[in-house]
Amino acid sequence: MSEKKSGKLKVAVLAPNPSIVIDICNFLEGKIGVDSISTFQAYDAVEGKKLCEKENPDLTVIDSALIGAGGYDMARLLPSKKIIFTSDIEGFASRKNEFKNVITVLEKPIDDEVLLQIIKKKFHNKLVKLGVYLDDE
Repeated sequence: MSEKKSGKLKVAVLAPNPSIVIDICNFLEGKIGVDSISTFQAYDAVEGKKLCEKENPDLTVIDSALIGAGGYDMARLLPSKKIIFTSDIEGFASRKNEFKNVITVLEKPIDDEVLLQIIKKKFHNKLVKLGVYLDDE
């Protein structure tokens, strides 16, 4: 019921570094607007899996170095979630096509604007329904 109540775009950010997680969440909230997006944060795989099961995010951004089940282990644990990975591991992106739920892999440090462009493209219809129009600046 909570997902219908808010109607917002829901994004979970899972990474071991709290400052990176907070930066991504603040950026997205600033660009999309807190009335149209809800962000959720977790710093390890156990907490992240519970968070995703509880909040049912539209998108989950996962650092490949997530403690407890980094990388593609999380894609297996969350098979119905749309995932964007962030990674600085050479060759990490080469396996993304093995998983239908992985949208892409962004090389770290990530460019927030690139992340925003992917969200705009993947969730365009939902954003329009929320009255969010993110023109290219």
